Amino acid sequence: MLPTVTAASRAATAARFDALSLDEGEDKDEDGAEQRRSFGFDLPGRRADSRQMSPLERVTSSYLTNEGVYLHLRDYERRCGEISRVVRIGTSVEGVPIEALEISNTVEDGVKDGKPHVKLVATIHGDETSGLSTSLGVAEWLCANYETDPEARRVVQGVHLWVVPVMNPDGYKARTRYNANGIDLNRSFPDQFKSGMCMCPEGREPETQAIMELTHKYPFAGSLVFHEGDLVVNYPLDGTPNGQRHYSASADDRTFVYLARVYADNHPVLSTKRQRGFTNGITNGAAWYVIYGGMQDWNYLQEQTMELTLEISEPKTPSASELPRIYQQNKQSILEFIRATALDVLHGRVTDSNGAGIEGATVSIKGIDHPFATRDGGYFVRPLAPGKYTAVVEKRGYKTVEKVVTVEAGDAPELNVVLEKSQKKKTSSPSSSKKDKKKDAKKGKKKGAKKGKKKSTKKQSKV
Repeated sequence: MLPTVTAASRAATAARFDALSLDEGEDKDEDGAEQRRSFGFDLPGRRADSRQMSPLERVTSSYLTNEGVYLHLRDYERRCGEISRVVRIGTSVEGVPIEALEISNTVEDGVKDGKPHVKLVATIHGDETSGLSTSLGVAEWLCANYETDPEARRVVQGVHLWVVPVMNPDGYKARTRYNANGIDLNRSFPDQFKSGMCMCPEGREPETQAIMELTHKYPFAGSLVFHEGDLVVNYPLDGTPNGQRHYSASADDRTFVYLARVYADNHPVLSTKRQRGFTNGITNGAAWYVIYGGMQDWNYLQEQTMELTLEISEPKTPSASELPRIYQQNKQSILEFIRATALDVLHGRVTDSNGAGIEGATVSIKGIDHPFATRDGGYFVRPLAPGKYTAVVEKRGYKTVEKVVTVEAGDAPELNVVLEKSQKKKTSSPSSSKKDKKKDAKKGKKKGAKKGKKKSTKKQSKV
């Protein structure tokens, strides 16, 4: 049961989190077990002893409380500060911080370095919990291996990876699907078939606002949102015009199928999933069941972010003993998705003749009615299924450029385009054009008169 939230209780919750320090996680006396409540617990009630665990083992074998997540992120930033920062993106209804961990070797550059962004969002439903440990597990693997492992290094150097381990902290604490207002957050986003797509966070749930503003601020190429209750990769679109359940293809349906297969094919269980019509472990959202206000459709249609909805555990709240297995099953799939949406992908920059980046130029693919726009510095990333395409780059006031590009799995084709200013056509005023016409008419009359005179003299000489 969710408590009644008041301004005073909200302020008290926020102050309690701000007062937390990493020292609370250390054993100082025999009451250390009580202090360790901030680090982890098994949902049925058994607390996890994290003293002898590595950070990776700790997050992938126990459930952290909201306080534990708060402290763990700060501990991560302390241990892995060269490649990370903690960003508070909002607060929940009850006043609990909603935070994201950004991982990159250029965390301070944000949108300036042209690198694509990818996000992992867990616990949008408070009773669907294993995404928390899985997403933090990937973060810990990157921290431990980026200096020695080529795959980890490529992610850290080539991408800004954002991990939002708990989007719905109030629901997570209460072990319920909904936030503290009783709202299903995966029904709270703008929808093309209802209110229409927009970047309009005002008046929405605070957790929804936090994700919308984060997604809009940075150029996210890909996104994964973790759910539990089944085993399948769900791709857009989730809605239909009439509410009837049937396949609802987006303009990028072929690419979404490809990305879903990339994830499922690298998962030892999803790749063999055949039950309930989930061929190859994937499904179109509306072909499974129709929803409105979902996060993945908004990400794609409004923010040009290719998001997949993952169901990674048949039990909604698996026991802590199952968490290591779930993490191991999904780790490589997550890394392959990052590769397919942000690294091995069509990318480039649009500049003017002086080399300045052009923001807001459209990069369209012929045959796909969903243009992408360049962001700060003129950079763009365009995930596509393998194939041959014609890219059309245009911006008002510039000449349009078309280029043929070939996308292959494992390749990263680069498309850099220089747009030249289109020449303005000279236009004359109506008054001047009338004067010009009169002048031309007078000239015509004079020429005609002269010709007439010449002809008449010639005739007279012949007589």
